[in-house]
Amino acid sequence: MGDLLSSRADVRDIYSGFAGEPLHEPRMPRPGPAASARLPVQDGAGYWDVVRLYDHLLVCVADSSYNDDYILPIHVPEDLVSLRFVVAGAVGLQDAGPNAMRVEKGHASVLTLPADGDFDLNIHGRERLTSLTLHLHAGKLASVMGMEPDELPSSLRNIDLPSQGFHHLGMRLTHGMEAAVRDIVSASFQGSLRQRYLEAKVMEVLCLLVDAVETSERGERSAPPLRHADRDGLYAARDILIAEFAEPPTIDALARRVGLNRTKLQRGFKEMFGATVFEFCLAQRMELARGLLLDGGMTISEIAEAVGYEHPTNFTAAFRRRFNALPKDYRRG
Repeated sequence: MGDLLSSRADVRDIYSGFAGEPLHEPRMPRPGPAASARLPVQDGAGYWDVVRLYDHLLVCVADSSYNDDYILPIHVPEDLVSLRFVVAGAVGLQDAGPNAMRVEKGHASVLTLPADGDFDLNIHGRERLTSLTLHLHAGKLASVMGMEPDELPSSLRNIDLPSQGFHHLGMRLTHGMEAAVRDIVSASFQGSLRQRYLEAKVMEVLCLLVDAVETSERGERSAPPLRHADRDGLYAARDILIAEFAEPPTIDALARRVGLNRTKLQRGFKEMFGATVFEFCLAQRMELARGLLLDGGMTISEIAEAVGYEHPTNFTAAFRRRFNALPKDYRRG
């Protein structure tokens, strides 16, 4: 790989080139050193590496932390598929409308981003982020892997298409995925040797992803696919949980309110949003608690009650599991 540069202009140039018309076959290495840049974190520590391995594949490696919450506006000029593998911290993405997702520690995400879309990338302050992100032109996942589209699992094949709008497939990282991402972050290779290493490890991560999705699909083939009406009900369930997360309805009560049976609600919610109903409510609680702590206008006991905890000690334990920090250590100043 060529010299790692250190300006935002270098990163913009790489992204702009990635959005342009591809010149080569999906897996054909680009002539000369891979376009690459290292962007040190301002107002924090660590870095982001951005590498364009192939015309259709852009790689982002993050090992960073920010002193405060970080929001990065993103414009997507064409249909993209983004694969994120998060081994520490969390990354969120949302548009100006109802579309939003978050990839937590220990999870992977396959996300379609529609052309001409504007999004905000959200990263928590005071929290280390270690992740690998792969951006591909929509419809090129199979060819980048040297496969035919019909060799991909159906859920990946169906999501890796142009004009998909905003769709998200979430899953837990396998041990192999996590180990491969950590290897990429910690590798000390330089120059062309690092480029070859990165190509090999990225392909390993993609193979592990495909294998995990295939395994999941084999276990779910007996379950009927979600209908359009089912998806509408699941979006309604999500909206109810966002509004009532401090005192959420029971699974049975929620299923009745959105017109789904218990099994379809639980399976479909995890399939569509990458988390169980409980995990989703917990994430909402902790996000609100975190914001209230940073605002500094309430006591910890008041915050615990506001997010649905009767006993502050239970809130403190849940907060520490989530952010690896005590609430009292999370205030500004």
